[in-house]
Amino acid sequence: SHKLVETSDYCINRCFRITDYSPTVVKHLLEFLKGNSKAFDSVRSFKVMKEMLEFCKFYAIPSPIEKIVQKILEQQVQFHNLLEAFESCLSLKQFEDFVTLAESLHERCKLFANANLTHWHSMLTFLAVNEAEKDGVIEFLEMFVESESCIIRSKFSSFQWLVANGKRKVSTVMNGRNLPWTIEIQKVNQNDQDFLGVYLCSADPNLSEGLTCLIENIEFKLFKHTDGSYFSNTIGSHEFSVFQKECGFATFKPWKEVTEIENGFSKRVEKYEWNYDERYDYTEDEILIEVRFKAGKPKGLVERCADVSEGIIRLI
Repeated sequence: SHKLVETSDYCINRCFRITDYSPTVVKHLLEFLKGNSKAFDSVRSFKVMKEMLEFCKFYAIPSPIEKIVQKILEQQVQFHNLLEAFESCLSLKQFEDFVTLAESLHERCKLFANANLTHWHSMLTFLAVNEAEKDGVIEFLEMFVESESCIIRSKFSSFQWLVANGKRKVSTVMNGRNLPWTIEIQKVNQNDQDFLGVYLCSADPNLSEGLTCLIENIEFKLFKHTDGSYFSNTIGSHEFSVFQKECGFATFKPWKEVTEIENGFSKRVEKYEWNYDERYDYTEDEILIEVRFKAGKPKGLVERCADVSEGIIRLI
């Protein structure tokens, strides 16, 4: 069959076949036009809703468009439909009337990806679930998973009792770019002088061989509790991997400058504990350390896909 599209300047004879569209799209739209919106309201697929819009646009059926657009705006982007939403927004960008909708959907995909697909394990799962559409997954990850600025900080109490070149004090595990990190400090003796050593460490126990993550502009700060000023030093970049799980400075600041209370870096904190009915008062010296860095997307996932034929993910 044919459709004649008329404009003020010219006529275009366009050929089409209704079978180009999925039966689901045709059925739901015809039911909607007949006044039965139950099937239409049940649609949750971005792909189906996108094809509905294309169908209405091509056949010049304006009445359902506003409702379809609203359904797309209200539909949540989740793991199971993320790739479908991404592919739908690329298709909708080709239509002038749907550019704003496509841009909105694009931004939602981007926000979801950067919030939920930055951990190596979640990206591996995403690759495995969408193995049949490997090329689309790789394109998606390359486009959306971007670098992200991170800030983590920790207080360290009783650090003054650290033994030179001995055991480190380790912060609690903190989240940065959906990856687990710790800050570690150590008393380091070099050339008969003691220093405070500070390190940013990956706390991912399952860091897989072949996966790397580039960290840039790594700034370590030691704050003064007196006025909020700080001493800092910066590392340009470091690539974390199974072989390189930390970076930092072994001689960040002379130990004496850090521990002397009058310098303002170390704060004496009064604390107490109860031993049955008896209260025990004591003091601890405390310092505050912050690390700022820009974390890139993990490498080693999007370049090669996974073999999941037997449910086993294997990087090639």
